[in-house]
Amino acid sequence: MIDQKLKDYEDLREDMRGKEHEVKNLLEKGKAEQQTADQLLARADAAKALAEEAAKKGRSTLQEANDILNNLKDSYLAFNTMQFCTLRSGGKKLLSDTLVLLII
Repeated sequence: MIDQKLKDYEDLREDMRGKEHEVKNLLEKGKAEQQTADQLLARADAAKALAEEAAKKGRSTLQEANDILNNLKDSYLAFNTMQFCTLRSGGKKLLSDTLVLLII
């Protein structure tokens, strides 16, 4: 009976060694996969930061373009107003005078 208990114990230990080895392998595999996931997350975060910076620069460029367009519209309106006033005054002012006023 003691020999049977000892044999059962040794069989159980041997079975546990196999399970322990399997668990260690799974743990190592999990650590490697976690490292890969961490690297992918870091790359995704970096890509997100670049995309956000590009979007910020794009919004800034769009605002600059809108400002330039508005300035051009204002200049065009001022030029047409001055030209109208020149024509209305009987042509007493020269077109070059109108352009100088626009620049000022």
